[in-house]
Amino acid sequence: MDSVKSPQPQKGRVSQSWCVSSVRHVLKNRRYQGQIIWNTKRKVRVPGTGRRIYRRRPESEWVVTSAPHLQIVSDELFAAVERRFAITQKLWGVGLAHGQQKQVYLFSGLLECGDCGGSITLVGGRAKTSRSEYGCSLHAQRGDSVCRNGLRIQRQQLGDRLLSGLQDKVLREEFVEYVICGLQEELRQRHENLEAGLESLRDEKRRIEVELKRLVDTIAVGNSSATVMAAINEREARLREITNQVIEPGPESLQEKLEELRTFAVLRLTRLRELLTNPAAIHEARALLADQIGKFKLERVNENGRISFKANGNIDFFGEEVLTRVGGAGGPVRTVRPYSFSLSLAA
Repeated sequence: MDSVKSPQPQKGRVSQSWCVSSVRHVLKNRRYQGQIIWNTKRKVRVPGTGRRIYRRRPESEWVVTSAPHLQIVSDELFAAVERRFAITQKLWGVGLAHGQQKQVYLFSGLLECGDCGGSITLVGGRAKTSRSEYGCSLHAQRGDSVCRNGLRIQRQQLGDRLLSGLQDKVLREEFVEYVICGLQEELRQRHENLEAGLESLRDEKRRIEVELKRLVDTIAVGNSSATVMAAINEREARLREITNQVIEPGPESLQEKLEELRTFAVLRLTRLRELLTNPAAIHEARALLADQIGKFKLERVNENGRISFKANGNIDFFGEEVLTRVGGAGGPVRTVRPYSFSLSLAA
């Protein structure tokens, strides 16, 4: 398809270029064989949402109309393409039979190209074997015009080296201590800032309490009015607001907060280490990796004259919910230093 203009890219796509799905649509288009097919799909409503989606109809319900004037490829060539698709499905496990399960790999969906930001996926080799290869999907599908990262790494090698790197260099308790140090400094600074304004808040609280007593006494002698009630509600609301701020813990509780965080992080880290060594828990392990690390960015590096991948990432030992709870009335902790790591995937 040299010099053939590609379809317009969808909104948000990298660039206008040919990709696997576009080529597949062309190769499967029965119009080029001289056939027009109707009634291949039907609309159904999703229970609970009312949203309508398309479902494929069985081939027995299709309506096929001959249109020889549209034919641009021979029946033999079209059949040869269909046979090639069947071979590809057999090799790569596409279109699995009912009851079969798709092969799931620990790091699939969690790898990102350091050159273009696209996904690192299985792009070569034989499926279900250790020799299948990971590489940039955009380079594999669209070429150097979109991404120049043509480096590949065998699936088994990437999995083994990334897993051992995580266990040996990332999932360690001393790195939890590194992050705790940053939290300790923020919590202490937060307490000092709050303590400086607490005295004025206490003075305001005492003044509002006197005003409230005076307003309540006014109602007690029969001088109730909408204005008096509004004044009482206003002062009560402000009093609750001040009380929430004044109850902020003192320095003696800072260590308790840090110990709570440390205990939580170590338990979370230990759980992830256990799951990564249990092949039966691959789905739960992938979910925790996605939650705590997100994406591994694979960048090309030159190590001793050889180009190889290096995996970069950041690990979150705590999670937003825990940091919000520990932050107390002052709000969530903001300046947590994430632990950044870099793991060589070279042999």
